[in-house]
Amino acid sequence: MIAISYRRQDSSPVAGRLYDRLQAEFGKGNVFMDFDSIPYGVDFREHIKQTLQRAKVVVAIIGPEWTGGKDPASRRIDDPTDFVRLEVASALENGIPVIPVLVNNTPMPDAKNLPAELEGLAFRNGLALDTGIDFHHHADRLITGIRRVIDPAKEAASVTVPLKASPAAAPPKRSALLPILITLVAIAGIASWYFLGRTPQKVTRQNTKPVAVRSETPTATSSIPPQAIPPASPSVSSAPEDTASTMNEIGREHVFAGKIGAKEATFRLRVQQGGHVIGSYTQSGVTYRIEGRHPFGKMLLDEFTGERLTAHIDVTMIDSPTEFRWEGTMHNTPPDNRVFPVWFARPRK
Repeated sequence: MIAISYRRQDSSPVAGRLYDRLQAEFGKGNVFMDFDSIPYGVDFREHIKQTLQRAKVVVAIIGPEWTGGKDPASRRIDDPTDFVRLEVASALENGIPVIPVLVNNTPMPDAKNLPAELEGLAFRNGLALDTGIDFHHHADRLITGIRRVIDPAKEAASVTVPLKASPAAAPPKRSALLPILITLVAIAGIASWYFLGRTPQKVTRQNTKPVAVRSETPTATSSIPPQAIPPASPSVSSAPEDTASTMNEIGREHVFAGKIGAKEATFRLRVQQGGHVIGSYTQSGVTYRIEGRHPFGKMLLDEFTGERLTAHIDVTMIDSPTEFRWEGTMHNTPPDNRVFPVWFARPRK
């Protein structure tokens, strides 16, 4: 299990986005972030410890308000009952790897400014996470790092370690039967060569008809009759080819019609160098800015209302003989948290 530790007033939106990415990579049942969902009557300290016992790695999201206040006299991180403190301290105490994720260039907390039980966090190698256009790129780096932590055997499988012979080891004793066995094998080999070499071998020549080779580019002088050439099977378009033909033209605007939920929407998208996507969509007379990235056969987009991040759109290319079509979901950011189906398409030319 991968556990996410975060402070709500510090990094709730980015924690939700990262939670969705990790669930998509590792499975819904393998990522946990709601430490404060504690049953009534249960000691929350023990609940946190028992939950972390199932974790292979803890992702500690650290933003500018991670300590829970700038006043040294009233910081929440200094409270022994603070949830974030209990989560990180329990992971460090039990030897669980902790990966600090520093949001938008937040500096790593100094060990001298942390409670004694959290000082070890300051010496963990952290990873920067940008909440803007580079979010998915940084999230990919984090996912790679998590895989190396939770499955080190797979990383080490490709490394061959030579065995070092002990200098004190005595050479093995030579068996007395070994020369006899070698002699018998040699005699048997010579006998087989002699008799098999003298046995006349009957060679049967098989008359086979030459196989006509179909030319990829037939010409008028081809000697192969038309009936010998089987008809070419119809080509079937694949999603990756459709993707390249619809979105990989750098700088060109592509217009798609579709729906978000039950409402119609018009998408205008443009691909830039490096696979970045910028554009907008209009729904019910309102235009929203969207940007993100375009990996192979997918688009991962963020919706902005003004300068505020308000939704994440994940869509996949769908193979269709009549149109270029994308389908997926829109996840609104907290506190909305609603999810809508999304699709948009344009006809093939």
